[in-house]
Amino acid sequence: MFRFMRRKRVIRGPKSRERGAILIVALIVLAVGSLVIPPTLAHIGTGTKTVNVHRDATARVYAADAGVEYALKYLASHDPQPTYYKTTTPTTLNDNTVTVEMWAQADGTFKIIAAAEDAEGRTTSTVAYADVVATTVDPLEYGVFALGNGNPGDDCNNADIYLQGDVGYESSVEDDAKPAKIYANGNICLGGSVLLKGSAYATDVDGIDALMCTDDPSGTCKKGITGTATEEYFELPEPDMGISTKVSDVNDKFDPGDSFITLPAGTKIDADTAVLFYDDPVKVSGSLTLSAKKGDFTVTFNGGLLIEGDLNIEDNGTIGLTIGADVYVTGGMTSGQQSQLKIEGAYALMIEGDVLLNGGAHINDPDDRPPAAQLPFIVSCNGNITLQGNSGVAAILYAANLDPDPNKPPKGTIDLGGGPDLYGIALADRVVSHGGNTIVYPTDAYGMDSFTSVDAGKTTIEYWKVN
Repeated sequence: MFRFMRRKRVIRGPKSRERGAILIVALIVLAVGSLVIPPTLAHIGTGTKTVNVHRDATARVYAADAGVEYALKYLASHDPQPTYYKTTTPTTLNDNTVTVEMWAQADGTFKIIAAAEDAEGRTTSTVAYADVVATTVDPLEYGVFALGNGNPGDDCNNADIYLQGDVGYESSVEDDAKPAKIYANGNICLGGSVLLKGSAYATDVDGIDALMCTDDPSGTCKKGITGTATEEYFELPEPDMGISTKVSDVNDKFDPGDSFITLPAGTKIDADTAVLFYDDPVKVSGSLTLSAKKGDFTVTFNGGLLIEGDLNIEDNGTIGLTIGADVYVTGGMTSGQQSQLKIEGAYALMIEGDVLLNGGAHINDPDDRPPAAQLPFIVSCNGNITLQGNSGVAAILYAANLDPDPNKPPKGTIDLGGGPDLYGIALADRVVSHGGNTIVYPTDAYGMDSFTSVDAGKTTIEYWKVN
């Protein structure tokens, strides 16, 4: 028999030469840590401070750059430009107080200094030199053009263009190179089911209260703008119309030595009038009434017409008005309900006072969509143009209402009412509608010789440096 013996394990203690070795290692780690950790912690604090310094410096740079952008917009929107300008009330941007100064230079440029100061008193300034370049803005490229007051805001009741209710706006022909556009020197407000098949430009682009239809993948957008909303910032001076905007000045065209025909005040022309064709200039010594109550008719004034009073179109019926020269009216113009005035001749109707189309009245038929070159100009020189329910116009409308100060833009209003349709262009200080309108821009007006082109300021940067 075999017997297995189990061997005992003996645990020996540390050798004498190994005692205290772990203490040495611990002391080495502690020594290294005491050398590395404090600088590392200090570096973290320094890094945090550096990040904050860079962040604050960046905020000041951006705030100062915004001040330069403000100066550029200020220069572009003022004609003439100032020789010196400084902001009277500092603006707070990115928690920085921004002040702007600019000086006109001998070479025609402007030196701009925008300074941004933070709460700690640290300042960053941007120096720029800018040049103002005149460019031409043609209102005939816009179906609705509001010269406005240039003051941004969200109050629709004071918007420079306020389209509300069921309003549609489009071009007569879809052409990407000649899009339907509206412009407001201020803000645009859309209320209700307003659909603009085109683009909008405004000095206050944030004031366009609309859903951008490009963000509607379903393609069923009922409100908004199918094109783009772009910021354009310039204040337009008084347009040079190329035609008289003061009716009283045209009396010189009817000197006694000229060959002209005089009609008495209160003249009424209708289907029974003996003479319906005038080749020489005609001067009416008071108001003139056109009436279709005895039947439709056409009257022709080839040599021009001066009405020293009001032009009245009586209710109902169709009247043809053929003109071979401009028509001047020292009073106002009123079209009665359901009246139809068909104007032949692309001349101007210069109305000193207000132009009013009562319910159902038409000046040309907007559904006929004639070439833009055949549209008449209907100008309210010192008044407003108002279209009431279910009326319609095919013309270029301009409500001037000129301010005595020639440096100020027109202050007239075109009110499209509720239901009227417009084929043409609406140019005024303010354009409003109240629903049920269809506005169609004649695409062939794009690039047509303008009856009113204006210069607008644009700025170019010559030099830009941050200090």
